[in-house]
Amino acid sequence: MLALKTRQQLSGVRSPVLAVTSVVGGEGKTVTSINLSLALAGTVSGRVLLIDSDLRKPRVHEYLGLQPDKGFSDLLRVPEDETGKYVWKLGDLYILPGGSSLANPVGLLASQGVRDLFKRLRSEFDFIVVDTPPVLPIVDTHILAGLVDGVILVVRARYTRREVLERGLESFQAAKLLGAVVN
Repeated sequence: MLALKTRQQLSGVRSPVLAVTSVVGGEGKTVTSINLSLALAGTVSGRVLLIDSDLRKPRVHEYLGLQPDKGFSDLLRVPEDETGKYVWKLGDLYILPGGSSLANPVGLLASQGVRDLFKRLRSEFDFIVVDTPPVLPIVDTHILAGLVDGVILVVRARYTRREVLERGLESFQAAKLLGAVVN
């Protein structure tokens, strides 16, 4: 259902890029990103890419049982490099793992290189899902939100406190927020 609604909301966008985030950790955003990507890969005509952009604690590869030697953070260091060296394929889904974890990826994420890389990835893939870090307390997702066409916020039922959710939404640029998923 989420894949269908997402496709409908982004139907006017060529090669849409969708970010999946949460206010804090532990809400299920990575599992939601993976499941949404797999559902899209089974329904979208063309290639679907899942990017693990949580460069401080990349986890997509763990959930999928991959053991990559490089990924998104490594590609950001050399954004002109061939993307095929960094991308894995699992069934119909292409995956760009997080790569080497970084203590402070803000400089890389705010660079022109990441903008150019996203432009190139849009030309290579038909739909891109970006698993991002939580909105609080770091700025990474705020930067990434400027590169995507829409954002979905994952909220864990009976876990996320209302005041934390409100603070996260106040700090986050909600212009591209498509909606929330209750997990």
